[in-house]
Amino acid sequence: MAAFDEAVKPFIALNRLEPDHPLPLVYYFRSFVQAGRTPNPTAVRGLERAAELAPFDLGLRFNLASYQLTAGDLARARSNLVPIAFNPHGGPAAESARSVIARIDSGSLPAGGDLRELLSGAEDAKAE
Repeated sequence: MAAFDEAVKPFIALNRLEPDHPLPLVYYFRSFVQAGRTPNPTAVRGLERAAELAPFDLGLRFNLASYQLTAGDLARARSNLVPIAFNPHGGPAAESARSVIARIDSGSLPAGGDLRELLSGAEDAKAE
């Protein structure tokens, strides 16, 4: 715990210097995920704010939607998936986003993290 608290100090300090820059907010959120911890509400709000500051960053929206699906916040996840789904250059990510949106809209949601797994497949395709 003490090591984690020490590790996130630079992100907090950078956010104080540049409150309208998305990167410290993103890295603060990611520090929780990479440490295997549940992001605290401040980290989640930070990731949401980062997406507001960088609406052109579809990868950031993709990550936010993925977290929101995991958290069960389907309405907000859907909202963040729309720009990805209808991006004319979206490829596999756009296809996956459209598929998840359709499943959210139809109410045919699978048990567990199956929707998140659909997005994970698109994330893997983006990395190739």
